[in-house]
Amino acid sequence: MTDTAIDVSKMNGECPHCDGTGNIKPDIGDRLLWLRKQVSATQEDLAATIGISRPALANMEAGKQGFTQQNIKLICRHFEVSADWFLGI
Repeated sequence: MTDTAIDVSKMNGECPHCDGTGNIKPDIGDRLLWLRKQVSATQEDLAATIGISRPALANMEAGKQGFTQQNIKLICRHFEVSADWFLGI
């Protein structure tokens, strides 16, 4: 695992966006925000890493803008999480 990898199997309800059973609530923007905060990255840092603007990232986290397949792919690779987990499938 790299420095940005998040071991979601060890959350056990510790995530503020979990439902108490270790399952993440269905909002993809909340998952993105949680992942970003786990590695103490700024919106600027993560936006630059995945090739989007900071306002676009802020809108994604707030649920005001959708995610492209490319965004999802780059975010999942960066944090080393599965797309299924990220999408709440």
